[in-house]
Amino acid sequence: MRPLTLRRLLLQCSILVLILFVVVVIAVKFGAVPVSLYALGRDLLHVLLGQRADLSSDYVLIIKNIRLPRILLGIIVGASLSVAGTSFQALLRNPLADPYVLGVSSGAALGAILALLAAPAIPLMTPAAAFLGAAATIAGVYFLGRRQGQLDSGTLLLAGIVMASFLSAMIMFLMTTLASRELRGISFWLMGDLSTSIPRGLLWILVVGFLAAAGAPRGNIHPIPTDANYPEGAANIYEDELKSFYGAERLDPARPLFDLVLMGLGPDGHTASLFPGAPALEEKEHWVVGVDKAHLAPFVPRVTLTFPALASTHEMLFLVDGSGKRNILQRVFTGEDLPGSRAHSDGELVWLLDRAAAPALRHGLRHGIREDVLLLAGAGTRMMVVWDERAVRFPRAPAK
Repeated sequence: MRPLTLRRLLLQCSILVLILFVVVVIAVKFGAVPVSLYALGRDLLHVLLGQRADLSSDYVLIIKNIRLPRILLGIIVGASLSVAGTSFQALLRNPLADPYVLGVSSGAALGAILALLAAPAIPLMTPAAAFLGAAATIAGVYFLGRRQGQLDSGTLLLAGIVMASFLSAMIMFLMTTLASRELRGISFWLMGDLSTSIPRGLLWILVVGFLAAAGAPRGNIHPIPTDANYPEGAANIYEDELKSFYGAERLDPARPLFDLVLMGLGPDGHTASLFPGAPALEEKEHWVVGVDKAHLAPFVPRVTLTFPALASTHEMLFLVDGSGKRNILQRVFTGEDLPGSRAHSDGELVWLLDRAAAPALRHGLRHGIREDVLLLAGAGTRMMVVWDERAVRFPRAPAK
């Protein structure tokens, strides 16, 4: 074996740094939204020159807020795994030793899965359980590998392989007994997740600011959890919280969950995070579902209420403005099968529009209100439409 000289060390480190740089560039450029290398270089130059006002919105949203934090976190995780592997190899004096062979990774995975099943809502419970599972596993390997008070590296490796196989079998058994929603979320967790959430300090500032401004009791504030490991997990936690607040497992039309639901309409006809063609449109049982990939920017995992939960309200209020929404609003009002067309309310359904967004229907305007706007209301629905700062509330349309 050739000796490791300073020159060879610097050469190898330089090659690894170059490879890392290429991987970072590829990770920044490619994704759900491709990023131009020219635009990326230009924005980086603006950052170096302190011209942050000239940064493009794509750089701030996609590069700075999403990709760069995940890339840096991936580098830290990879470096940590390298240190762990090197430590095991040096400790056991065996080049085959690593956290996977000794069962440490399997123990951490089993602890994390049990935490996700038992207490998904408790902050930091999953990483704490993973650490305890890893510590218990290495302790078990240590005791199995002792022979007459001595530690033998070969015996220790064999004990680790046995322990890893046993724990992997337990993990597979648990995953075969789980429901599809839980299985999918745990599988994503086991593959790894580099997504980041809003810092808890900032979240508390937002909550306190909202409470101070709205005067709402804290017991009525139920934010969607952003520290869950996957969208379905956050959806399950949030649904359990809503059911606990509501006091029942099923929604009763005579006792709405919400007083007011404020809705918007996307350029593709989506509302909330219910996108055209998504399976969540047909959901009838669950109140909340996870959305792994959004159809529009920002392309990040989301959590959304389903139509049955959104409909459980005294009043649903759509606010749509701008000429960019006119065509999609026309399609919604003419009954095309879009998420915005499917939205309904057990109470009143109200659309607030400005003149620019108003669709071109048949009879034109009269005092800012279209004569045939009753056609938009549909049977059993009330509607208020505001154009040119005028408003009218129509009586309940007769059922046909």
